[in-house]
Amino acid sequence: MRHHRLITGSEQDARDSDVAPSPEPSRESGGRVPVWDVAVRLFHWSLVAAVLTSWFTGGSGNRIHEISGSAVAGLLAFRLVWGLIGTRHARFKEFVFHPRALFAYLKDVLLNRADRHVGHNPAGGAMIVALLLCLAVIVTTGFMQLTNRFYGVEWVEHVHHYAANGLMVLVPLHVFGVIISSWMHQENLVGAMLSGDKPMATSKHPTAVEAPGESERFNFRLLGSQGFSTLLFVLACGLATGWVLTSGRNSGVIEEAKSPAQIPAAIAPAIQEQAAARLKDRQDYTASGPDDASLTWVLASGGRLYDNIFTSLAIMGDSTHQYTDEILPQHAKYRIAQFISRGLHDASRIMQSGNRAKGDVAQGKAVFQTVCAACHGFDGRARKLGISSDRWDTGYTGSPLYVGTKATTGPHEVLHKIRNGHPGVIMVSMRAFPMDVSGNLLAYLQTLPVK
Repeated sequence: MRHHRLITGSEQDARDSDVAPSPEPSRESGGRVPVWDVAVRLFHWSLVAAVLTSWFTGGSGNRIHEISGSAVAGLLAFRLVWGLIGTRHARFKEFVFHPRALFAYLKDVLLNRADRHVGHNPAGGAMIVALLLCLAVIVTTGFMQLTNRFYGVEWVEHVHHYAANGLMVLVPLHVFGVIISSWMHQENLVGAMLSGDKPMATSKHPTAVEAPGESERFNFRLLGSQGFSTLLFVLACGLATGWVLTSGRNSGVIEEAKSPAQIPAAIAPAIQEQAAARLKDRQDYTASGPDDASLTWVLASGGRLYDNIFTSLAIMGDSTHQYTDEILPQHAKYRIAQFISRGLHDASRIMQSGNRAKGDVAQGKAVFQTVCAACHGFDGRARKLGISSDRWDTGYTGSPLYVGTKATTGPHEVLHKIRNGHPGVIMVSMRAFPMDVSGNLLAYLQTLPVK
């Protein structure tokens, strides 16, 4: 006769533990599966850094903004390639789902019954595609604005602006989705993007995914290492491209953004006090100045003083105080010093052999006809700029000098005046615009009549 002993609950638990696997295997027993290779992780966090840098330096023509934008372009190029040949979960075919699958997943999320995906789920995959496309639009329109053809084109600026604002909508949605998915599936998605692996099973999803074999793990690491090297190279190329494209440009906005220099508080009142005794039509061009002066204004003003110091002295000085601080006051010396130390430009970017400007004539024509022609006329001969003499050695001796004459015989001087204005007269200063604008304008001036 067989006897059956009643098994207590604790004994039953002990027996079950001998035959049933743990619902959440430990790391030592192979409880985690590699998902994000090192290249994907570096791409993700580098993109975060580059986008944040671009956002906080945007809207002012800042050079750092444009270099970080070039870095984003390099990262996007890498991700496009890695989405085709990368590791399993990095490929587009693994996370680009049909719209029906996306809507079905979102419905399951609302009902808190969505399946767990080791890689990107349908909603996450759609968000990645949207972010990449939005960044592609931002980068493309950003590069377009660095060209002569599209610089200042309104629709390009608008698309760039709206796409950037759209990105600021997508990013919070992306972060919100990560938080919801982490909570819903009881796993740390941010930690996974740092470590690269995920648990094979979670408390809410006790069924473990299939563990990769040793050869699969080795191939995963090997391909990830190759992608890592490629990403570093592409990122370096992007940064170098941005550096080269923006090198040598001396925009007043850029100078002001990278330097906190301001006119000392004691100097600004001195400018205003002296301006009160000067002729109104010369204020803001030689002696006067704004109450809250920007570094751009300081550099342009100093450039005018540096351009023709004797003219400036005649305007600022008087017969009683000769060659003292009242002729060249402290604030004027300050402006000249700022210009010499910060405001000089590299003319080699603009000039080529034969003193010809490298700029785009068509772009320069547009600037001249909408800005400069108001004083100089459309052919540049409405205002005489003096009479030529032997010192020009150009064959125009005794003839009137016009804009075209000056730009042909003295392009470096004209470039200086384009950037800073002319001392003692009402002339627009182009310092707040990129250097290329001045180069384009000079190139067009050299096509105007010289007689």
